[in-house]
Amino acid sequence: TQLSSYLERELQSSKSPIQCFIIARVQAYLKTAFFSGDCPGDLRQVKVPEILRFPNDNGFLFNHVWGKTLRDGDSNVFGIHRNTQTIICPIRGIEQYIAVANEMKDDLTHGYLFRPTTPKGGIQNAPLSSSTAEARVKVYLKDMGMDEGETLHGFRSGCAITLALRGAELSEIMDHVGWSR
Repeated sequence: TQLSSYLERELQSSKSPIQCFIIARVQAYLKTAFFSGDCPGDLRQVKVPEILRFPNDNGFLFNHVWGKTLRDGDSNVFGIHRNTQTIICPIRGIEQYIAVANEMKDDLTHGYLFRPTTPKGGIQNAPLSSSTAEARVKVYLKDMGMDEGETLHGFRSGCAITLALRGAELSEIMDHVGWSR
């Protein structure tokens, strides 16, 4: 919640369009990583055609078919519901990211969802690198004075821990985050 609030403030302050894109992308990526429980390295490979909206616009269904743990052609189907706490809501985060991309005239209706930027301020239709996402998290946590060695994998673990604390069965948690053992 603290990181989401910080990124929201950063997004609202006057920034260049590419800085807004980077902040919007990172907050959407982190919220999606936390609520999906998907491996952050795999999540960066999500393509927009793999995503469907739930009826009544209350979430997204991801049919993720490629990634480090999905190389044999298996898919990882997972849903993310809209959260009533808007500051941490992954659906709102993705919608903000898409709005910022649209303002920059970048079409996020096809190709990769989470895209890298170029040194000249452009946006590539390619997968975001894990090292780039990890570096952005470190920058923001350091700026907040809260860097205690967190990693992107901690968002996946945080999802599992949160589900356990909410009373989910171990088998449900394992199924949600894609763990087989």
